[in-house]
Amino acid sequence: MAELTPDATEQTVLSVSVVTTESEFDALKTAWEALTGPDSGYGIFNSWLCNRTWWRHHAHLGSLAIYVARQHGTIVGIAPLYQRKTRRFGVLTLDTLLFIGRGGNTTPDDLDFVVQAENAAQISAQLLAAILTKKNLQRLYLQDLPAHSVNLTSLRQLSDTLAQTHHLTRYISETPAISRPVALLADDWPTFLTRKSRNFRKQVKRRNNRLARTGDARYHRCQTEPEIETAFQALKRLHQQRWTMKRGQASGSFNDDAYLQFHRDFMSELAQRDQLWLLTLTLDDDIIGVEYGFSHNTQVSLFQTGFSPAHSQLAPGHLMMCRLISLAIEAGMTEVDLLKGDYEYKQSYADTSRFHCDVDIVLSPLPSLLLTVKRYVDSLRSNISVDNNHTADSVNNTSMRRSG
Repeated sequence: MAELTPDATEQTVLSVSVVTTESEFDALKTAWEALTGPDSGYGIFNSWLCNRTWWRHHAHLGSLAIYVARQHGTIVGIAPLYQRKTRRFGVLTLDTLLFIGRGGNTTPDDLDFVVQAENAAQISAQLLAAILTKKNLQRLYLQDLPAHSVNLTSLRQLSDTLAQTHHLTRYISETPAISRPVALLADDWPTFLTRKSRNFRKQVKRRNNRLARTGDARYHRCQTEPEIETAFQALKRLHQQRWTMKRGQASGSFNDDAYLQFHRDFMSELAQRDQLWLLTLTLDDDIIGVEYGFSHNTQVSLFQTGFSPAHSQLAPGHLMMCRLISLAIEAGMTEVDLLKGDYEYKQSYADTSRFHCDVDIVLSPLPSLLLTVKRYVDSLRSNISVDNNHTADSVNNTSMRRSG
């Protein structure tokens, strides 16, 4: 564990070190879980369990670089990062720090530093100062960062300050915030339904009646290892069937060994903590649908659905969604995060939205210069396009007035 002395923009009260080994990663478990506890506001993708399980199956992608901030020996902040090579312009290879969990075929939501709520902004700023002044770092690429994260504010401020004090040449870009739907739960299922439209309630009733007429239908939340394995294999098979039917080829994610092994391992770990939400829908003893989600504190996140294309007229996805929401309400959950993926059906369940964005900071001089020039050229082209459109509109308006 290498010790650093960050040159922070405020009075330095923290020591920052870097975890580079798996044994040190394991040793962070207790402090990490304390930072992501019930009142922290952090989700499943910020948990030690998710990060550690992901790394177990993706360590081949790079090397650990977890930044740990301590105050008087107590851990108050963790930046879960790893280092790997990335490319810009297809030819320039850069030493890059990314969030653990981002890579391979996994695309989680709301990745972030986990910091103590008290003095969160100062902790975040000093972690970032240590990161951005890391020797030989060429790029910091933070994807799926929550739009409300204190890191965004710190990054915007710190980038300019460090560029002056450390004479850094840097390029920074921030994508527009991307939304995803979230369902806020009620005290019971009937009350939840009353908040939805009349058409929504009718559709729920019709689907349930149609399913009952079709055969012996049953839902089951899987908890034992044999049940989990059966459901996992069904999810993989059903997802591939739908993907092949829609696109003519198998899904890349469900063909990737690391992706499959990570989720199968994650399911078992979650089940041991009663955080696994793996629901099957059987019809006459055949599994026709699987819903895979997980919980953290009082939030359930719905990650993946698979259902039989041959039974699509029954709307298995909607049936399982409603069943899982009702079970989540019974378990005392307060919300269901539908995660990213712009699918229209999600909006009928949603009550609000969450937002995330990507921040890309390139510190290497040549790529920074090239990206800055590219941004300038793109801006010129955009302005020229707007001017041309205005000119064309003016000509058309003039012609219309003359014709009149």
